[in-house]
Amino acid sequence: MRNPIIKELLRLKIVDLKNCSIISPITRDKKINVFLDKKSGVIFLEKYVRHEKYYESDRNMSKKNILKYMSSLNSDDKRRYHQFKSILKGKKILDYGCEFGGFLKNINNSKKLNGLEINRNCIKFLKENIKKINIVKNLENNKTKFDVITMFHVLEHMPNQIKTLKKLRDNLKKNGKLIIEVPSASDLLISLEDLKSFKKFTFWSEHIILHTKDSLKKFLKASGYKKIKVMNFQRYNLNNHLGWFLKNRPGGHFFFKGFFDEKLNKEYRDFLVRKNKTDTLIAIANK
Repeated sequence: MRNPIIKELLRLKIVDLKNCSIISPITRDKKINVFLDKKSGVIFLEKYVRHEKYYESDRNMSKKNILKYMSSLNSDDKRRYHQFKSILKGKKILDYGCEFGGFLKNINNSKKLNGLEINRNCIKFLKENIKKINIVKNLENNKTKFDVITMFHVLEHMPNQIKTLKKLRDNLKKNGKLIIEVPSASDLLISLEDLKSFKKFTFWSEHIILHTKDSLKKFLKASGYKKIKVMNFQRYNLNNHLGWFLKNRPGGHFFFKGFFDEKLNKEYRDFLVRKNKTDTLIAIANK
């Protein structure tokens, strides 16, 4: 089916189809055209091929493999906790799309931890292994309001984003906050014309849109949020980029581990932030 996000982009006048061109005829896993709006910089897929049942289905991962997977994400989970620690302190939190609970298990300064997840394998793991997380099945009949809702690398998977953002707003307390993290369309590695290997890797049938700072802010504003702040953030360091530049594949943070000290990596991340060429966007908005 046609990507539903296109209708939202057109309605909000973020893209104009006359300005759009195909920048890749494939994603890493499907033959789907990937479009770029040259004026706004937004990147989106022509088709939507993933549905809710796909995300609900079991991953058939053993506990050993789940823990290994969680370990690979641990630095991001810890970073997010420390990055938003002051916002989370003493609050009732919902992590929307909490997966195996990696982010929530790091939190020790909040009232109550809630996770919304639809994947059966994730829910089973949470029930058996992380007792402090209350599992929220859906928000349709939810009577609990939250102080903070977090959503890390989930929004880019969702076809009806305005509807979802409005639903999250309805479930926030007065002056509650929404924290979103998504991949950025302005990523330096996407903008490099010759680095086709990265485009082939990063374009994925599950990521139906890559937002810019402006498009994400407009989506939040259209959903009724106030005091919206969208920031550039760089997750991957210079080692990772060097892997793409020299080897045309991911894993540079392993190949060149320790090659650059943290001071140089920080200077590189700060440079990308200033140039609006980061791999990630973070948005914080009030109800």
